[in-house]
Amino acid sequence: MKEENKKEIEITMGCTNEEADYITQNIIEFNNSKITEERETEKINLILRNEEGEVFGGILCSKFFNCLRIYVHWVDERYRNQGYGEKLLLEVEKIAGEKNCDLIYFNTYSFKDPEFYKKYDYRVIGIEDSYSRGYKCYYLRKEILMRLKDRKELKIPQAYTDNDEKYLVQKYIDEFYKNEASHEEEINLILKDHKEKLIAGILSKRVMEYLWVSFLWVDDKYRGLGYGKKLLLRLEKIAKEKGYKLIRLDTFSFQAPEFYKKLNYKLIAVEDDYPKGHTHYFFNKEI
Repeated sequence: MKEENKKEIEITMGCTNEEADYITQNIIEFNNSKITEERETEKINLILRNEEGEVFGGILCSKFFNCLRIYVHWVDERYRNQGYGEKLLLEVEKIAGEKNCDLIYFNTYSFKDPEFYKKYDYRVIGIEDSYSRGYKCYYLRKEILMRLKDRKELKIPQAYTDNDEKYLVQKYIDEFYKNEASHEEEINLILKDHKEKLIAGILSKRVMEYLWVSFLWVDDKYRGLGYGKKLLLRLEKIAKEKGYKLIRLDTFSFQAPEFYKKLNYKLIAVEDDYPKGHTHYFFNKEI
């Protein structure tokens, strides 16, 4: 690429939905080119209802490759310490085993009693001290070795609605904010060449009180020229100006873990063999 064309490329704040989709699709295609294992994505959600039909607990998960990832595990305060959390966990483990998952990964927090999960053979693989609002984030892993004799039977209907899922997610978030208002924000940056073709971009969004980098992508022809670094450093500057104190992201062994280390991102947790033959890394950086 000619030097004069390189100088013309400047960062643009914001992007259209089509541009965001283009960046996302390119990341997905790159990932798929590196992963030989067939990608099977499936939601596995279990919901608990009382006699009035009200949702009082549930567990929201997704199956990716050989792994089950738990996103939300919640029971209403009125129903806690009655064994419902345990029964949900054991039931979803049984389903994961039946679907040939080898591993379960889950993040929990200091106010959510991480010791509870250790009792069921979940192993801490990373701790993030400065997660949000003074809480710690624990990264947990479990190899699925089902012991049916340890299961406590509970008939849990697997039928659920989108509203059930949204309700559980919101209740889970409320425990962070204690019903205080939170707001959503996206910070997206893109680079176009002198012909207005999109050649790189970074997509990020507010989660809790930190900024989560969803995707960082640079077109093959423009890699090794510093554009990924330029985008990430600009994002850090904007985030700091907006009052963020922490940026978080994840990457895989076939992507760019060393790139983030060079830019002073701290390795928080490592998920081995996810997907099979690869490694999943979590990083953060205080800004």
